[in-house]
Amino acid sequence: MRIPSLRHNRDYRRLWLGQAVSLVGDEIFDTALMLWLGLVAAGDQAWGPAAAAGVLVARTAPVLLFGVIGGVYSDRWDRRRTMLAMDAVRATLIAGLALLLLIGLPTAAELTAIYVVVALCSVAALFFNPARYGMLATVVADADRERMGSLTAGTSALATVLGPSLAAGMLVVASVEWSLLFTAAMFVVSFAAVRALPSGTGVPTSGSVWRELRAGLVFFAGNRRLKVMLTTTVTVVAGVGAINTLDIFFVTRNLGAPVEVYGLLGTAFGLGSLVGAGLAAVYAPRLRAHRVYGYGFTLAGLLLVVYSRMSEPVGAIVVLFLVGIPVAAVNSMVGPLIMRAAPAHLIGRVSGVLQPATQLAMLLSVTASAWLAGLFPIGGIFMAAGVLIAVVGVWAARHLSP
Repeated sequence: MRIPSLRHNRDYRRLWLGQAVSLVGDEIFDTALMLWLGLVAAGDQAWGPAAAAGVLVARTAPVLLFGVIGGVYSDRWDRRRTMLAMDAVRATLIAGLALLLLIGLPTAAELTAIYVVVALCSVAALFFNPARYGMLATVVADADRERMGSLTAGTSALATVLGPSLAAGMLVVASVEWSLLFTAAMFVVSFAAVRALPSGTGVPTSGSVWRELRAGLVFFAGNRRLKVMLTTTVTVVAGVGAINTLDIFFVTRNLGAPVEVYGLLGTAFGLGSLVGAGLAAVYAPRLRAHRVYGYGFTLAGLLLVVYSRMSEPVGAIVVLFLVGIPVAAVNSMVGPLIMRAAPAHLIGRVSGVLQPATQLAMLLSVTASAWLAGLFPIGGIFMAAGVLIAVVGVWAARHLSP
């Protein structure tokens, strides 16, 4: 059966709509909880930072514990039904949390409820995201995958810009409960969009889950391109994790700017990502995906070296805007590269390896950066991270070459 072009592909449009609203919902959910913890629940309490860190642990621990298993089941189960079930679970959990906070419970009970809901939503995403990847691999023609990737990157960047603003606005004019109910409604919209899709069957089997997991790991270990992408991703995330952790201190110490500039830097990066995704949509189909992926990291790394030398906020804002452009181009190529490196029936297991590895690298980087900041200047750490990203980008472009 011939797959229609992206412009006329109704199934893709439905998948895109489901992804777009769920990404915005994720951003609102995360931002609303952190703002509520910092401004309302914890306030000036000494345990405030620990409570916020608990949200991070609740979000990442399930990925490390169940990421690979989630990939196995997303390959076994009907993908459409899996996505519907996970959207329903997330909408119900978040709406339930809103009602619990509205009723009013002791602080310890509210924090426990938040951690449980965040963890369960993270588990649901471990099944939903690989299933969506597998659906995309079957409904989008190979020639359209670069454009598909650029639309995905642009949507993610837009969600990153809009989500926190919407969450902050709703918290000011209404309450955290309304932010959570709005998030739940986003997942209901995603459910409706996915429900209109045809059945996306995985590979039904009565075989052992552990045997299928082993088959996926063996395939991954024997695939040169996937190993290069794993090595590159872990290395880049290690560098980016250090920058994300220390950037607030870079703003106040190196740039000599007020804390509010930190938010402007994030906005500038998001806008740059939108531009980068747009450029990727136009030019990426004419370029080799592996070159955009590798040399995009190289350009981003070199720009981060420039950023590390900034001493005033205006220049830093401009540089981070420029960093967003190649980063979005890189993100546009991840999906096409994975889909070409792995058959559709193994997409879930491939994602199940990449996701936990990325999260583990981020956690280790966050921990190491706090230690490194006591030994080296922050600007020097940022420069080293930029050089590392630039070098691994060149290496990836060469080793991903067909």
